[in-house]
This record gives sequence, C-alpha cells and structure tokens, in this order.
Amino acid sequence: MTIPTTYATLIAAVGEMRERSDAAFVAQVPTFVALAEAKLNRLLRLRVNEVEAPLAATPGSRALALPADFLDPVALFLTTGGQHVPLRPYAAGTLALETAGGVPSAFAVDGDTLQLDRPADAAHSFVLRYRKRLFALAASDPNWLLVNHPDVYLFAALIEAADWENDDNSVLKYDARLKAALAELHGVEGRHKAKAPLTADPGLNST
Repeated sequence: MTIPTTYATLIAAVGEMRERSDAAFVAQVPTFVALAEAKLNRLLRLRVNEVEAPLAATPGSRALALPADFLDPVALFLTTGGQHVPLRPYAAGTLALETAGGVPSAFAVDGDTLQLDRPADAAHSFVLRYRKRLFALAASDPNWLLVNHPDVYLFAALIEAADWENDDNSVLKYDARLKAALAELHGVEGRHKAKAPLTADPGLNST
C-alpha cells in the first residue's frame, strides 16, 4: 500500500487496507473520510488551526458575525484606535448586557455570532483570533494533516469503514492505533508550545 498523500490516494488506501474494491464499498469511502474529518476537527487543537479575521461592528448592534470556519475563540481585540485592545471573554448567558451604546469591552459566543456587552456606538473594528475547521479534503486537497500525519487520517477513516462493515475487532484495532498516533501528534504540538516564552494571553483574562 502506498502512503496516502492526496484525497484520491487516501480513498484507495482505505479500500486496500479493507481489501475491498466492490462498488458498494467504494461508494461509501468518501463518507468514511468525511466522518473521520468531523471527528478530527473536534479532537485536534493545533497551531495551524489558529488564524485571525477582521470583523466590523454595525453601529447600534451588539452582534458580530462569526467566520464560516469558526470552531472556538482564542481572543477578540478592539482595533479601532490602531492598537489591539483585548475584550474580556464570557460564557454565553453570563455576559452582563448594557443597553446604552458605547465602546465594547467584553464578549461571548452565542450561537453563530459574537455578542458584545453593549451596542457599538460606531463602526468599530475588531480582530478575532480563533480556531478554525482545518480538515476538509473535498475543499482543499491535500491539507496540512494529510501531508504531515497521513496515518492519523487513514486510521480515522478505517474506523468508520470497519464500523460500516460491522467488524468490531477492526474498529478496536484501528481506534487503538488512532489514539497512539494522536498522542504522538499532541506530543509534537506540545513541544512547540514548550519552546515558546511563558506568557499570559490578555484576551483570555475574564476578571
């Protein structure tokens, strides 16, 4: 079996590992990959997941639309004055809401929007640092994970394939191999963080 480096070779590798080339199985393999990606997007928090996006407030509104690929926030900064001023994060339902317009100083993720603590008194600008959905080979082939850690992709897809075949023993085998690969991946990511200076992100300070 060739180590998968593209969407097509990943599809082929799943069939080879399961020793299946029949049309019924082959037709399901893209679904196995999509289910694997959904799991990996939930499990993995990697440095390559973190990106920034500019946002703009509508005067009189307290809502900011989230990017389409948003998973969870890292920090939100007010940039109207040319500097990055961090806003305090709160859990949805715990943010004290002001009725008078002004300069926002806190936020919470609420559904598909960021809710500010008060209506914006001007078209304030913001920068949102967030973790995005990273893995979608159907949209970007190949991607960082497949290029750098093809075993993670393959084992995750094989779990779904074996489950579809009602092969419980193989599900357990591939699940164990996936967990080992993920542990190694997180270890590599942990070393990157350990080399960085120990600082506190002011955007995560909720006091």
